[in-house]
Amino acid sequence: MGYAYEPLQAQGSALRAALVLGMIWALWHLPFFVFMMPDPFVLIPQILSLVGIRILIVWIFNNTGKSVFAAIMFHAVDNAALVTFPKIMAVKPWGPTVYCSLVMIAAIVVILLWGHRSLARYRFTAESKGTFRE
Repeated sequence: MGYAYEPLQAQGSALRAALVLGMIWALWHLPFFVFMMPDPFVLIPQILSLVGIRILIVWIFNNTGKSVFAAIMFHAVDNAALVTFPKIMAVKPWGPTVYCSLVMIAAIVVILLWGHRSLARYRFTAESKGTFRE
């Protein structure tokens, strides 16, 4: 986040930068996932959830004054939750699929409400009286 994200966002949108970093992040985790969870019904949701988590991390980063610390804390809380509730993730393939679905729903809501360009401008305001603005 501290080095690669801002140049990527400058070349396009925040969503595009998040997707690129999310795919790189997923590739980085791929050897671990293949070793720990070789089942493709578990592997695919894990990879997709990393992309969704990256979108949420970018949203947090852009809405906290570009705080890398806030992004790190969100990542740590996500990891802690996965370790704290291992029985949920152990129900294969439903645990990882449910987790991935929840992450992707949250990411889609963020994109719809904050917009894909910056993920930082809330699209509903009192002045707009409930209409979308970009």
